[in-house]
Amino acid sequence: VENEAPAAGVADAGLPSGGNGLVGMRERVTALGGGFVSGPTDGGGFRVSAIIPDARPA
Repeated sequence: VENEAPAAGVADAGLPSGGNGLVGMRERVTALGGGFVSGPTDGGGFRVSAIIPDARPA
């Protein structure tokens, strides 16, 4: 999932956060044997990427 940089002059929503959302996502993805990456994009947005292996029998 990727979002774009906020438009100039747009105020932050100031929503409360426990600060564990990305950490919790990483823990759950890793527990399933997957990979997780998050961080800023070159364009000023933010990207979250998770790859979870298919555990179904072949």
